Amino acid sequence: VGFVTFFLSSVLDNLTSTIVMVSLLRKLVPPSEYR
Repeated sequence: VGFVTFFLSSVLDNLTSTIVMVSLLRKLVPPSEYR
């Protein structure tokens, strides 16, 4: 059970970190510079 909770917590941490990074990049970089 401990391994499962650790795995889930690590996945959630990575997911939240990626979401935060993407949101920050979208705020910093204007949409016109993506293409």
